[in-house]
Amino acid sequence: MKRFFLVTSSLLFLSLVFFAFYPGQYPPIPEITKELSSTVKYEFRINKMSTNRVELAHVNGREPMFINFQLSGSWKTGRPSLVVSTVSPRSQFAKGQNPKSYKNQKGEKDFTQFMKDKKGRPVSSYAFSNTVVEGKGGKQYLKMTYSGADIPMIGTLVVKKTTDFPDFVADKFKSDKPIRLKAGTYTFDRSINGFYIELV
Repeated sequence: MKRFFLVTSSLLFLSLVFFAFYPGQYPPIPEITKELSSTVKYEFRINKMSTNRVELAHVNGREPMFINFQLSGSWKTGRPSLVVSTVSPRSQFAKGQNPKSYKNQKGEKDFTQFMKDKKGRPVSSYAFSNTVVEGKGGKQYLKMTYSGADIPMIGTLVVKKTTDFPDFVADKFKSDKPIRLKAGTYTFDRSINGFYIELV
């Protein structure tokens, strides 16, 4: 009987661990039916950072765009995630640190892991290819594909609230309405090395 309870307890524990880390628990990746725009490429660099926040700046200063991310606590539980907090034509990180002077806390996971590629070489910029696409059911998505250096990737991208890109982004896509991301959690799609983020 004692052995039965030991085996049962072990199986229950393994089941809980399995379901906690099984990728199928991530939100489903949409089935895409067609592309609606040409591909627009953007390149960013780290502008400011702290222990749990980072701000990326568009490298083309004539088209100002700053994207702020926060770390999700899920990194400590094995489900890595980044949270998009703001997208703005102005920096939202007045008290941030210069990435060159930022000191990583020993043993802590933070944004410094994205500042080197998988071979240990420094990474200074991050390139993304973006296309507006349509999925099954008529929903539209921003297909955002990472096309830069080979760095560690995340499991999910969280958009905290409906988020508008600056007007010049819509112009690039020849869209008569803003490029607006819908709040939600989006799963990393390894087949495209990126995300499908639903548009409003």
